[in-house]
Amino acid sequence: MKISLNWIGDFVDINDKSATEISDLLSLHTAEVESIEYIGENISGVVVAEVLSCEQHPDAEKLSVTTLNYGADETVQVVCGASNVRTGLKVALAPVGCVLPGDFKIKTAKLRGQLSQGMICSDSEMELSDDSDGIKELPALAPVGARLIDYLELSDAVLELDNKSLTHRPDLWGHYGFARELATILKRPLKDYTSEFIWPENSSEYSLKLDDHQFAHCYQLAELSVGRGPQPSPDWMQKRLLAVGQRIVSDVVDVSNYVMLELGQPTHAFDKVKVSGKQLSVRPATEKECFVALDESSCELLASDFVIADSDQAIALAGVMGGANSEVCAETTSILLESASFEATAVRRSALQHNLRSEASSRFEKSLDP
Repeated sequence: MKISLNWIGDFVDINDKSATEISDLLSLHTAEVESIEYIGENISGVVVAEVLSCEQHPDAEKLSVTTLNYGADETVQVVCGASNVRTGLKVALAPVGCVLPGDFKIKTAKLRGQLSQGMICSDSEMELSDDSDGIKELPALAPVGARLIDYLELSDAVLELDNKSLTHRPDLWGHYGFARELATILKRPLKDYTSEFIWPENSSEYSLKLDDHQFAHCYQLAELSVGRGPQPSPDWMQKRLLAVGQRIVSDVVDVSNYVMLELGQPTHAFDKVKVSGKQLSVRPATEKECFVALDESSCELLASDFVIADSDQAIALAGVMGGANSEVCAETTSILLESASFEATAVRRSALQHNLRSEASSRFEKSLDP
């Protein structure tokens, strides 16, 4: 499991402690810390620069020759192949001597006869995301010469802990739980976790049917509109999720993952349009019932498995993974959001039997507090 010290710092003051000190405290009192990763360290030489001029390369149609100011005494010339480079744009520049992820050292070079003294970077080249569609565009007010990791507040220390050390501590499968742990160890105040939400007076048209209350200790469902459909999540949320190894999908999925990583409580969103009927049930699977998971793996379920089902079919393997048949997509406008507590042994059995381990099953099988 990975925890971000910036994230922990939202709830308990640890500004006076180094990552190594926090690691030693947790290893001594709570769980073994296997490693410390310093986020942003691999792009510490990248700076904010402004494109002063941008001309087409005389011998290459798809290349541009740019002049950049990056806060040094002299400007530099950089040859760039991105279609979105233009005069006046603030960009992320890796100057000569900078080392990018993959131990890629930037050197002075000639590209089709033109001098290039650096590299204008995309998000993927800096391992900030998988987006390789053009160079990274920064806001117009970004300060020229500033380190990118300082301007974007990317610096963080992420601790990786031994999961086996946490098996008996379901309260530590979220950042707030670790903040509580550190607050106790350091004898410091823990900020209250407040969540203000006014539930609508109108009840949903959907109903729930729980076939086995011993399996589903608690099951709640909320019907929500997502307006224009899933959108990119905010930059601050993406940075936190990426720091702890999560894939960025959309605001709907990212918020669900964020809540899980902060509180330790998994949630799941079903595309409302793809759900048949007006009743969802938590029921035992039918022997050899076919199920296709979100990761596109298919399996034949056992009678010992439990599923979330609509009027026609299983739409999730309960506590393990959602189904591809109810996946949120770009066209989704309404969702059914699930929050539940399932019997730990049954979830673990299903995850192992079908080789479908997930962040959700890792938490449910630890006996979450309903």
